Amino acid sequence: MMDTSDEWIVTRTGIRRRHILRAEERLSDHAVRASHRALDMAGVSGSDLDLILFATSTPDDAFGSACAVQRGVEAKRALAYDITAACSGFVVALTAAAHHVRAGAARKVLVVGGDAMSRLVDWRDRATCILFGDGCGAVVVERAECGEGAEGGVRRDKDVMLGSQRKVSDSAKPTPSCALLGSELGSDGSGQSMLHASAVSSVGAELPLSGACSGSAAASLAYSHVHMQGSEVYKFAVRAVPGALLRALDQAELRPADVDWFALHQANSRILGAVAERLKVSTDKVLNNIAEYGNTSAGSIPLVLDEAVRRGDVKEGDVLALAGFGGGLTWAAAVIKWGRW
Repeated sequence: MMDTSDEWIVTRTGIRRRHILRAEERLSDHAVRASHRALDMAGVSGSDLDLILFATSTPDDAFGSACAVQRGVEAKRALAYDITAACSGFVVALTAAAHHVRAGAARKVLVVGGDAMSRLVDWRDRATCILFGDGCGAVVVERAECGEGAEGGVRRDKDVMLGSQRKVSDSAKPTPSCALLGSELGSDGSGQSMLHASAVSSVGAELPLSGACSGSAAASLAYSHVHMQGSEVYKFAVRAVPGALLRALDQAELRPADVDWFALHQANSRILGAVAERLKVSTDKVLNNIAEYGNTSAGSIPLVLDEAVRRGDVKEGDVLALAGFGGGLTWAAAVIKWGRW
C-alpha cells in the first residue's frame, strides 16, 4: 500500500487503530444503532422525537441520511435533515438543536454525528489514510422544566442533553443531561483548499471549487479523495479552536480553569496538546481516545464524550467545553453543564 510503519504513525499522530465499515455496511446502519442506545439511555422513544439532525459529510445518499435514521428509530413525527460542517458538524448540530428547543420549535431532538471517512481516503496517501476512521455517536436534546432553585424561585426552561451513545457500547448508565451555556461558530471559505474533497466529473477532471458543470459530465459526478495540507490545517486548528473556546466560555462567564473536561475533535494528539497549552490547562482535562478510533470527523466528539460518561469520569455538575474544526474551513465550540437541576 505505502511506505510507513506503526511506530511512524503512533509517534506523529497518537493513533494506534481505527474502525472501518465493511463493504456491505452503511453509515446510517451505525447511526441508527447509536441512536437507539442514546434513546434508551435518555428514556425517550422514537415516537417522542420532533427533530433529527445528522451531522455528516459522508451520507449514504446524495440527499442525506437523516431520513434513514428517522425510519430506523420510527420517529414518524420528526423532521429529519443533514448538517454538513465536516469535523465541526456535531457541535454545529448540537447548537442548532438547542436553538430549535429554545425557540419552541421542538421539545425532543436527536443529534447524530458520524462519518465514513474511509469512503474518501486515498489508501496510497500517507498524509491522510493513516488518520481517518469510521464512527457514529448520538445524543438526545430535550427541553426540561426546571423547578424552583437558586434563581429567586423563578421557573425557567433549559435545553438539556439526555444520553449519549457510541456505536460499540451496550452498557446502561443513569440518564445524564446538560445545559448549553455558551457557543461560538465560524467559517473561513478562503481556507477551503487546505482540506477538501472536490466534485469530479466522469472523466476525472476536478471541477472549480465554486463552479458547476453541465452536459454529460453532470451525469456522473463523484468526489475526489481527501486532500489536506497538514501543516496549514494544524496552524488553523491551534489558532481557531482556543479562540472559539474562549469566546464560548466568555458567554458562559467562565474561564478555562473552570472547565472540568474538554471534549475536542480528535484529529491528532499534537493538536489536542497544543490547544491545552494555549488555554493553559492540563492535558489531563482533555478527553482523548484518538489512539483507538483515529479521526472520525463528525463522530469524534460524541464518541469521546460517551466513553467519558460511561467510565464515570464526567459527573453530574461538570462543566464541559466542546470544540470541533475542519474542512470549509469551519470551527465550532460549545460550553455545557452536565447534570440535572
